[in-house]
Amino acid sequence: STPLYSSAASDVYKRQIEDSAIPQGAHMIQLGAFDSEQVALLQWAGLIDAQPDLLEGKQRYIEQTTSGGRTLFRLRAVGYGSATETRAACAALAARGLQCIPVQKR
Repeated sequence: STPLYSSAASDVYKRQIEDSAIPQGAHMIQLGAFDSEQVALLQWAGLIDAQPDLLEGKQRYIEQTTSGGRTLFRLRAVGYGSATETRAACAALAARGLQCIPVQKR
């Protein structure tokens, strides 16, 4: 089959998945934890522009959490089929100097 490529960057920026649509145990990668949702969105936009080959077909998921009394927004990419895929994606991102952690939905 032919790979599908985004026709417009704006389509990629809108590719948000809701928490309820992600099954328990789903494999994803965490690309950072930020002080605001806006910063997480900007980071995603920058990553999509800079690394389109590594994030093609993935959906953005921003999870709000509290750590040490601070609210953080975890930026994650969803759409991986296995732990092997998330480890490979993180290795490729790390090779380009980017932070990445393979995670699973709890």
